[in-house]
Amino acid sequence: MKKIITLTLVFLILFSLLLLPAHAAEEVVGEPEAGTFTQTLSAFFSENADTLLGVLTLIGSLLVAFFYKTGLLPLLRSGLSALGELLGKSRELTESFTKEASERLSRMEEATAPVLASLKAGEASLSTLEQRLAGLEAELAKSEKERRATAEVLRTETELFYEMLASVNLPEAQKESMTESYYRLKKFLEAEG
Repeated sequence: MKKIITLTLVFLILFSLLLLPAHAAEEVVGEPEAGTFTQTLSAFFSENADTLLGVLTLIGSLLVAFFYKTGLLPLLRSGLSALGELLGKSRELTESFTKEASERLSRMEEATAPVLASLKAGEASLSTLEQRLAGLEAELAKSEKERRATAEVLRTETELFYEMLASVNLPEAQKESMTESYYRLKKFLEAEG
């Protein structure tokens, strides 16, 4: 920690030493500055670019030496190496998982294709059967209506027959037999409703 503070102080001293000659040169000339701070700063960097690059190179070298001596540079290098290996393994695992998942999905699609085809055929058959049942239901309703009309006609005819039977002059045994037949037929027609 002391070394970092020392290096920071050295950097600040070197930077201030670079600024003093530039400031002194401005005072000697004595020209009034009409430019802005940005222009002044830009002019300073363009005039002292080579010196600044030299100082930055020196500071960079000192930092690399410091990090190497304290063991941070090898630690950083080994950490980056381990991270690179971990990323490589992760990439391999991801590729393997993706390939395996793709193969499984392909096998599932192949296995379910016949089932899907059967389901589609079954759906079409059910639709046809539903249409046929609707037709049969309509025919049944029509047939029921016709049956009721026929039953009503038969009831009316039976009543007419009974009235005729009552007015005809027949032997009593024959009338009773015909009356029993009439009641059986009437009972049957009432049950059919």
